[in-house]
Amino acid sequence: VIGVAIGGTIINNFGWHATFLLVLPIAIVLFVAISRFIHIEMDKGTGRISDKNTEFCCRFIHVRKDILLSESSNTTTEYDSSSANINENKSTIDIMGAITLSITVISFLVALQFIQTINAVASANLPIVIGFGAAAIISLSFFIMIERRADSPLIDLKLLVNKILLPANIINMVVGITALMVVYQTIPILIQSPQPLGFGGNALSIANVQLPYMAISLIVSVASGFIVSKFGNQTPTISGIIISIAGFFLLFVLHSTEFLITISLAVIATGLSLTQIGSINIILVSTPKQSNGISLGMTTLLYLIGTSVGPVIAGIIMQANQAFVKGISGSSFPAPQSYNLIFLTAALLSVVSIVLVGSIKKRPSAPRIVLK
Repeated sequence: VIGVAIGGTIINNFGWHATFLLVLPIAIVLFVAISRFIHIEMDKGTGRISDKNTEFCCRFIHVRKDILLSESSNTTTEYDSSSANINENKSTIDIMGAITLSITVISFLVALQFIQTINAVASANLPIVIGFGAAAIISLSFFIMIERRADSPLIDLKLLVNKILLPANIINMVVGITALMVVYQTIPILIQSPQPLGFGGNALSIANVQLPYMAISLIVSVASGFIVSKFGNQTPTISGIIISIAGFFLLFVLHSTEFLITISLAVIATGLSLTQIGSINIILVSTPKQSNGISLGMTTLLYLIGTSVGPVIAGIIMQANQAFVKGISGSSFPAPQSYNLIFLTAALLSVVSIVLVGSIKKRPSAPRIVLK
């Protein structure tokens, strides 16, 4: 919230370079604070991570520990913990996994970036698309092989393919895709594009439109934690997805003024916040306590991949649907139909989340992963 409010003013008065200079001292302060005050407590008897860290996590996300343990105790799915066994005395970093995953994601995004129109794919861009697409497939194959053998895998494949964790992670990834695709990529371009294709606004106008989204996300994120503690994980997640779908369809139908966009973003913020908190808690209560760190780290990684894919999808759609503005020569801008396609795509992706959360809800209880 503060970043949007201050950032728009700084960009409007001093240029976008100043925002990067402002972030530097803040990052230094955060680094010092984390180094000074945040520590992982180890159990002196076992040498393992203390339960106090789990208790803090539960308090932080407003989930009662008795709920966390009771929901996990009803589970039956088996999981061999050999691949997720953490040796605190000898921590390792999955460097090769990180490299191959980076190559996979970058190659995939570059291939998507060059798929702009059918004519472009049929001509000069075809070798580039094929090359980067093949690189993505090959590096993904290597990544899977590396993760299967790694002592501390970046993504634990046995956790990932669990029938509860997989749909919950996909739902969380969809949140990242839709949020970045619409709120942070498309809306600023729509606000800043010249009339009649946009609103002809500046950085401050963008901040004013996005500020309610940020504020409501903050409020709902805090409140949704208490909602999850009271009503469980399924109800907030399903409610959030339905609200998100309604918000994206509302944005698809009504985006003729900045005020209407602000109202739609407020609805979307409510839905996405509930969805993300609910899906993360589903993951938390369906993962054995010993693997909470791995599971949540994997969830964050998949969410970040989603935030990388979302803007690329929006960019492809806008690049494929360009129009010119009378009086501005040599420059084209996204046409109105590009915004319609993006908002509709976000809505349809959220509909997929309904199907995924339905597959979780059909199960009588969240399956626990029994450690061997």
